[in-house]
Amino acid sequence: MTRTFYRQCRLTRRLTSGVSSETVSFIPEKFAKVGTVVRLREDVGGERRWADGWEVASVGSDRVEESALPDPHSRASSHRRATGDAATR
Repeated sequence: MTRTFYRQCRLTRRLTSGVSSETVSFIPEKFAKVGTVVRLREDVGGERRWADGWEVASVGSDRVEESALPDPHSRASSHRRATGDAATR
């Protein structure tokens, strides 16, 4: 079984208005090279879609195995529980 490793990368994308956007994401190691243009999956209004044009600006040095990737949904949920934001209003 092949193990997949990921690297945390800083990505930038130029928007149509000439403004650029920046994000940080774990991407598969084979795409984690400065200057590579990748597609990221994003949720927009509850709909999942692919966003083109994200350029890798920098690559982190640590390799993370797929099974050890952080889960942003569970981190957000724990933060809401810890801060009281999860309480019903």
